[in-house]
Amino acid sequence: MNSVSKPYSAQSSGFARILVSAMREDLALLLIIGVYYLAIRIMFFLYDLPFPPASNFLKSGIFYICSIIIIVGGGFILALLRDRPPSPFAFVAIFLERYRIRERLALALPALTGTALFLPIFSAAKSAIPYINEFSYDQTFINMDVAIHGDHAWKLIQPYIGYPIVTFLIAMCYHIWILLLYTGVPLVSGWIENKNLRQRFLLSYTLCWIIIGTLMATMLSSAGPCFVEYFHGYKTFKPLMDYLYEVDSVYHLNALEVQRALLRWREHDEYGLGRGITAMPSMHVSIAFLFALLGFKLSRGLGFCLAAFLLVIMIGSVHLGYHYAVDGYASIVLTAGIWIAVGAIGHLNGAASKAIEVGQAWSKNPKE
Repeated sequence: MNSVSKPYSAQSSGFARILVSAMREDLALLLIIGVYYLAIRIMFFLYDLPFPPASNFLKSGIFYICSIIIIVGGGFILALLRDRPPSPFAFVAIFLERYRIRERLALALPALTGTALFLPIFSAAKSAIPYINEFSYDQTFINMDVAIHGDHAWKLIQPYIGYPIVTFLIAMCYHIWILLLYTGVPLVSGWIENKNLRQRFLLSYTLCWIIIGTLMATMLSSAGPCFVEYFHGYKTFKPLMDYLYEVDSVYHLNALEVQRALLRWREHDEYGLGRGITAMPSMHVSIAFLFALLGFKLSRGLGFCLAAFLLVIMIGSVHLGYHYAVDGYASIVLTAGIWIAVGAIGHLNGAASKAIEVGQAWSKNPKE
């Protein structure tokens, strides 16, 4: 990463040239994804597990294509409403030029292609966790929660948010989180013009999935509160699940539907995009926290909005039975560590590049 951040608008506006430049800038990201892919393929081979079909990668790519169409289409509609041109069709060319849509798509293409390939690989790795390391840490994390809070975390927050309509709204927000992946990442890839910040986020994003969502989740294999009765026979969280099913009888909770689907996929050994059971650490919290960190770098207002969303996700992860509270705490600490480390490496690379430039300039003009 370069130490001096230059806006992409200052670079060539040609689609092909920006695409080549973006591939060069995102080379480290693409290499990390490639190594991760090979590692997961080897792991599946060693454990004799069926690797997900190519259709999963196609589905992931389609999600991103649809997301880009919605983002650009939404922007076009907003521009139409604001400018009210006499001909919407003639305005298309003006819109594409004014907001440099072609250049932004070229800039985003390498990172989004890598991410579209990455998520199905991660889902496969997540689905394979119990085959590599059985869920064995649930009781440990239950005990940690009680030791930290004096009781189960869900019981402490239940008097304040244990109302059907509140639970329903929290569940809605919890599943809106998916927009961070399919809307947030495309926007970061193509719309953030600060190269250093863009690269820092994309590298941190990918490393969070790898280090937190794959390595740590495999080492600390656990099913989570909503699944402990199924896998371990624990009745610890039955009151919470009973409450959620009562809410579901009044307001439909997608969370319960997703939990049933996850169990069904696990029973049938199905590997697919978005499948797989794991609790510690929480990727919902990790990615929400990462976006909050990015938000504060862009503006205080956006940062506070994303921090509020993080808080809802953190509460929802416990209230909906997906996670223990310590899952979220661990995710925040690990994500912060990755964000700081990637930033530090970026500064070191920038300083080294600057030193090389200065050295080259001095060698050409030693008297200056």
